[in-house]
Amino acid sequence: MTLICMPTVDNGGLLSSIPIHLEKAPCFTLIKLEKWKIKEINVIKGTGKHIDDYKVFTKFIEDLNVDVVICGCLGEQYKLILYENSVEVFSGEFGKVKDVFNEWRLGFYQLQMKNSVKMVVKNHEEELNENSHNFNRA
Repeated sequence: MTLICMPTVDNGGLLSSIPIHLEKAPCFTLIKLEKWKIKEINVIKGTGKHIDDYKVFTKFIEDLNVDVVICGCLGEQYKLILYENSVEVFSGEFGKVKDVFNEWRLGFYQLQMKNSVKMVVKNHEEELNENSHNFNRA
């Protein structure tokens, strides 16, 4: 069983649209899949407001026990934390939930998060190396 979470602009479920920012979503459509078939659809309320603390928001997503997040814009910190919690993230997707879901199911979207996370980790490692190198000079 796979649980997919998609932010939505209202409680319209599959007929709703995906907002630009995940953390500002007023609702979330949860789609349970079994063998690639929809078994259940639920819509839950979000805050509809920007949550400045990414840890609070990612905890909200983690508590839903989702396997996949398909959304519009999502910052690197959010992606990193979700990745660390084994949540696959597909970001940069817009349109009606049913259309985006079907395109995802057909494999039209790439798992962008892995590349993003590698970039964040690489930059962080370079930063650490630079700082330790500077520290050793002193």
